[in-house]
Amino acid sequence: MLSAIAASYALAAIVISGTVDLPRLPSLSPDGSQITFAWRGDLWKVPTQGGAATRLTSHSADEAESAWLPDGSGIVFTSDREGGPNLWFMQPDGSGLRQLTTLDVPSMRLTGIGESPVGRAAYFDAYLEGDLYRSPRSYMVPLTGGEPRRVHDAFGTNARPFADGSIVVFERGGSEWSRRHYRGPDSRDVWTFNRAVDPAKAYTRLTDWAGNDGHAFWTAPATIVFLSDRKDDTVNLFRRSPNGAVEQLTHFKGEDIKDLTVSADGSKAAFTVWDRLYTLDLSGGAQPRIVAVTATEDAGDLFEQKPVASLATEAALSPDGKAMAVIAFGDVWVKGTDSKVPARRVTDWPSREKDIAWSADSQTLYFTSDHSGTEDLWQATVNKTRDDVKKSFEAATKPIEQPKPAEPAPAEPAPAEPAPAEPKPVEPNASVPASDPAQPAVPANATAPNDDAKPADKKDEKKDEKKPEEKKDEPNRWPDAVSFEVTALLQDPAQDRQAVPSPDGTRLLF
Repeated sequence: MLSAIAASYALAAIVISGTVDLPRLPSLSPDGSQITFAWRGDLWKVPTQGGAATRLTSHSADEAESAWLPDGSGIVFTSDREGGPNLWFMQPDGSGLRQLTTLDVPSMRLTGIGESPVGRAAYFDAYLEGDLYRSPRSYMVPLTGGEPRRVHDAFGTNARPFADGSIVVFERGGSEWSRRHYRGPDSRDVWTFNRAVDPAKAYTRLTDWAGNDGHAFWTAPATIVFLSDRKDDTVNLFRRSPNGAVEQLTHFKGEDIKDLTVSADGSKAAFTVWDRLYTLDLSGGAQPRIVAVTATEDAGDLFEQKPVASLATEAALSPDGKAMAVIAFGDVWVKGTDSKVPARRVTDWPSREKDIAWSADSQTLYFTSDHSGTEDLWQATVNKTRDDVKKSFEAATKPIEQPKPAEPAPAEPAPAEPAPAEPKPVEPNASVPASDPAQPAVPANATAPNDDAKPADKKDEKKDEKKPEEKKDEPNRWPDAVSFEVTALLQDPAQDRQAVPSPDGTRLLF
């Protein structure tokens, strides 16, 4: 059945009037004048003031994080063009491409470029060792090539060196940034590692907020900027001074900062919020500024065919067996089990949906979504079916019947005077012989009695008996659905998920 779903289409990122939508993973040049970013699987470069972007890579593979060399002489980036993610180097204009690593790992994340004990190196996070504790570590590899080595022996990520590389700032903890209200042992904190001191004193904890602190960058000696959700339940940018004082630099509410980057001279920061790219002057008192970016349109990849069936992460069959709901690409899809109509997309949000469950009558579909920022319970019902559309179309296009004009009635002729009636002779009754004068006369209109005749006022009781109406179940409208009504069922600051409807349809367990 799900093979039919594979014919469904998923929209890729769309260029509208040449405007770059959803720029991701920015990286600032050392002086803060240029930004490289990932868009539609390639790397682009644009001035920090905005404008037309220049394409640096053009490959069917995906390019992701990038980082400028401190002197601006080159750019290191991650790409899976050789089958798996690895580090590559290119000139600022996109030329001089060469591969730095040949690792066989499922994922890696480039975090920065700087000095190290092995010379100028690229810093990245990856799973390179079979540790019992499954957490990524920070590694460094010389820009001239060679084997990666640990930055330090602690578990942690997002390592970035300062100056000569003897001090490295990094973060520990693995709580997802989307878990806004998490307060526990896995929350993230910012640490430093100093390889020039006694190993017993090499690690220093800089933040102790119960939530998440991380993605720290150096801006000056003993001064860092970092992301934190310590205010307004939103991830914003903060600065920590050498004396330990923390200052809030941005004040977004409800929309988190992501993909933070800072120029090597510490003068400017860039980041994304939702689908927008921002820059911020770190000299003090400045406000974030949106960077408007345009690029040449590329009509060849406006649409991409995706196999929904093979990429589904969840599936739920309706109780009546007439519809199948699946989660694919983070959205809810529904397909009729006996229908050749392609699957219909119920949600089309940037958020993630999961935990699909049907009501007992197969009319309502429940699911979990983080559309509002936290995981909440939502419900979807059919708003309109193909049959509804057909009836609406027929009603709208049906010709209006014009009433015909009434024809004038013909004139009636004057009534003629009636002719005088002639008396009719009385005929003798044929049933009585004329020779029997003693037989009484029988009226001419008399009829023989009918013994089988029923009384005129007696009704058939069986016909008058009314049968009790059987209650019919409402037909399942999902297989023929074309539009849906999606509403929030339960929203509160807590995480609500995994709805389980009761068999009688009166309660919901979650």
